[in-house]
Amino acid sequence: MTSPPLHVAQSFLNILGNHYPERLGMAILQDAPLIWWPVFNVIKPFIDPVTAAKIKFLDKKQRDKLAELVDPKMMEKRLGGEFDFEWNFATYWKHLLAYPSTPA
Repeated sequence: MTSPPLHVAQSFLNILGNHYPERLGMAILQDAPLIWWPVFNVIKPFIDPVTAAKIKFLDKKQRDKLAELVDPKMMEKRLGGEFDFEWNFATYWKHLLAYPSTPA
């Protein structure tokens, strides 16, 4: 997997910050690869401090903290929550086709 160039990340953050300000409630990166720490430290200066504070990194040892951040009723059972989620592609596809795309 290749990472995008820094200018792409900067453009992405610029678009988010200028067109979708304060839309992020919280971003939780569970068991993120070790490479994420240096990458995050490089892009963090370009992120609004309020937004950066909403990004949480949790490893396997901190799984109990996940329940403090997310309501267990909304969290999947595989992560220790109560929500019994099962992906059903046929249901998803049927709902997707029910909404026509907007004309160009």
